[in-house]
Amino acid sequence: LQQALEGRGHLGKLLEHVPERTIQNTESATRLVSLLEKTSLEDLLVEVEGVSQLDIVITLFQEAQDAAAIGILTRQGIPHLYRLSNELQPQLSKSSEREFLFLLQVFAGYKTRAGSLRVLRAAREGVLEDHPLWPYVFDPFLFDHNDAVRILQELTKDLPQGQIGRGVLDCANALLAEGGGFEHPFDQDSGVDRLASWLNGSGDDDVSEIQSAVAALPFLKHAKRAELLEVAFHHPHPLVKAEAGWALERLGDSRGRNLLLRISKDVRYSWIARRYLKELGQSKSIPKEVLTPASVSYTHLRAHETREDRGCALVLE
Repeated sequence: LQQALEGRGHLGKLLEHVPERTIQNTESATRLVSLLEKTSLEDLLVEVEGVSQLDIVITLFQEAQDAAAIGILTRQGIPHLYRLSNELQPQLSKSSEREFLFLLQVFAGYKTRAGSLRVLRAAREGVLEDHPLWPYVFDPFLFDHNDAVRILQELTKDLPQGQIGRGVLDCANALLAEGGGFEHPFDQDSGVDRLASWLNGSGDDDVSEIQSAVAALPFLKHAKRAELLEVAFHHPHPLVKAEAGWALERLGDSRGRNLLLRISKDVRYSWIARRYLKELGQSKSIPKEVLTPASVSYTHLRAHETREDRGCALVLE
């Protein structure tokens, strides 16, 4: 960081051989703040091997560990990131969209009211509404965040479109699944219509959206909930069926457990069915044969997608 302050090279190159790239003390935090004071947005956006200096700064903020250092970054560093986001938004390009959205994630992660309001403003304005990284902007609100419910309630009044709406959906699902006591933002006519449109998707590209839609159903009081549960129950994709099983069992419908038990015997999707059965307190009902190594083929393709991490990896085992 000191070398970067002295203009001796790109931050990515300077940190190339540094094993611990985390802010672990107040001295490092102060130098990072100084770097932001002295470096223009134009210079921060310079890339080396596809990585900009701003990318690295964002990562350093996200991975700071020392409490005192985080205090300095919150008080002195975050205001500089506010300035950079203000400068960046009017000139967004394909190469800088990612940095802008991760700046919003940092603002949420540092748990200040001002940061939360910046996320709210960008969501209301629909900035980059179709960018696939938007759901990740909401991730910090899942971790003991005082503004989480307030932000969701504000966005309930006029549900955002695109991937911003998807982020609201996933965030609300996760908080309510953990016992949150608020009305689901999608528990209204416009929200239910959006869920229905996702549920009608059939291609593999839409599966994660359909799963998110089904995961919301136990938390709705809308008159169309039962209808949507039936659509999910009869959906052809096993991952959607597993989500439907989870939702039905959570609502006390025994069809849910039976559906999960059937899916647990399918070697491709057994992992998700067993996970949901355990989550729902039904571990003892899992058939013994699906818990033994002999039940698992040595080579199979598994689609890995969960509500929590929204992973989209295909794993060849």
